Amino acid sequence: DQGKYFWELRSCAYYQEFERPKIMYPDIAQGPEFTYDTDNYFLVNTLYLLPTDAKWLLGLLNSRVVFWFYSKTSVSIQGGFVRFFTQYISQIPVPATGTNKALETLVDNILTVKRANPAADVFAMEREIDQLVYKLYNLTDSEREIIEGAE
Repeated sequence: DQGKYFWELRSCAYYQEFERPKIMYPDIAQGPEFTYDTDNYFLVNTLYLLPTDAKWLLGLLNSRVVFWFYSKTSVSIQGGFVRFFTQYISQIPVPATGTNKALETLVDNILTVKRANPAADVFAMEREIDQLVYKLYNLTDSEREIIEGAE
């Protein structure tokens, strides 16, 4: 199938991944901006994708813990922005939990609220996710304070 599209400048070996559920994220951002797609969006050069059915992973990636870690390991650029390149994303330690139903439920709730009203306040649900992620990483109270004090 490679090269069958007339508009291809070069063939793409992963077209099928665009038609799967996926986590999408920008190249450059000031914070975690991961989102979940089930509408088969195709991305261009400033967005990346992580094909997965694991919606709970979206909660983990958008958590304070992961962004704190990420900001320590990725390239920072002017204005507090960081680059979300695969070489840095792949360093994020993901706890081996299998499906995390509590995280997935919160992610589903946030996605539902945001689809209905993109400006809706989901801060309380995001903080619940942070609390669950702290537990996944077995962080102490003093470690939590470091992460929350870094903002």
